[in-house]
Amino acid sequence: MTNRLKVIFTISVLLNVLFIGMISGNIYHHMKPKHVDMMIEGKAKNIIHQKMKEARPDMRAHLKQTRAQKNALEKIITASEFNIEDYNTAVQKILAAKNEMGLKKADRMGEVLQSLSQEERQQISKKFLKNMMGGHKKPRHERGRHKDH
Repeated sequence: MTNRLKVIFTISVLLNVLFIGMISGNIYHHMKPKHVDMMIEGKAKNIIHQKMKEARPDMRAHLKQTRAQKNALEKIITASEFNIEDYNTAVQKILAAKNEMGLKKADRMGEVLQSLSQEERQQISKKFLKNMMGGHKKPRHERGRHKDH
């Protein structure tokens, strides 16, 4: 190999490594969790983790129930004969379960907030309210286009 080819090959390898590093960093940045407890430290973080740990069995049972209800609704929708009464019943069950889980989350968060200082509550208030009001979606300019358009 001539010196010129060695230099070109080395530059090519270095650019590829740089490119892969940039892509990996971008993926990591977008994949890292952005939970409320990531914004606070110390006692508050421990309290939140403890409450979430206590809630896991209930959340798992709820998710299992929700999956079963979703599967039942899918069968109703895709059946050869559509039954509006079955559909309405299934949708009401799903919405009721979703509402119940939201209320449980709010209760747990209330317990957490009750045990925090004013400063700690101020640290998490915006993120908490944004999640509570359904504002956890990405801004329009950050969302990708739908594939079916």
